Amino acid sequence: MKSQANNIEMMETPGIFRRILNSPHLPMFVCNIALPLLIFNIAKEYTSQIVAVFLSGIPPIVKTLVQVFLFGQMDVISIIQILSTAFSVAIMLFTTDAKVLLVKDSLTTVTMATLHFLSLSCFDEDIFFTFRRHFTTKSREDMDAAYAKPHVRQVSRTLTVVWGIVMLVEAAARIGLILALSVETIVYVSPFLPMLFFWPLGYWTFKYIQTHETDDGPVHEPLLATAKELEKQIDSVA
Repeated sequence: MKSQANNIEMMETPGIFRRILNSPHLPMFVCNIALPLLIFNIAKEYTSQIVAVFLSGIPPIVKTLVQVFLFGQMDVISIIQILSTAFSVAIMLFTTDAKVLLVKDSLTTVTMATLHFLSLSCFDEDIFFTFRRHFTTKSREDMDAAYAKPHVRQVSRTLTVVWGIVMLVEAAARIGLILALSVETIVYVSPFLPMLFFWPLGYWTFKYIQTHETDDGPVHEPLLATAKELEKQIDSVA
């Protein structure tokens, strides 16, 4: 019996590794958490804190550049991340305080939140639905037809407001932690803040769409596929 159990365990192990390697969150974990922490811990032994913090931000921007230039995934988030990196270089010319560089991520989040609110009155459609257009496999005609329905627009506008508010809360929490904690501590804490705020928000968003974005009739199903869309959107924000 014990040998059979061992054989079953050995057969299941490759499947576990395969699921990990195929996980859509693996690039985010490697580029936004593992590599930045590794680079920071190595760089801080040989250079200043602000340079170490800057170098630790290289893997996320490399991931963004790969998504943009190799896979053509150009969107508002990618553009802001690229501009944010350029802003980081400019910051390093005027200060040696690593905490100033860390605040840059919060300014990026505040910019995204501001765009969410502005899209409600200044854009043709709210930014949440624009992101769904980018990540969905649906055709442009299908998305146009969905957005033409009043209850779909209302759901999307509500979610735009909620995401904008949560982004502001996350930015405020990050700034508060930067002011209260040491640079070395916040470098470890910072990568997990998006997961703490946006992963639960993504799950709630998926459930909210399931229950509110439905057509009347015998079959009540979400008008648009959302799970993979939200996973990609959450990873982009993170």
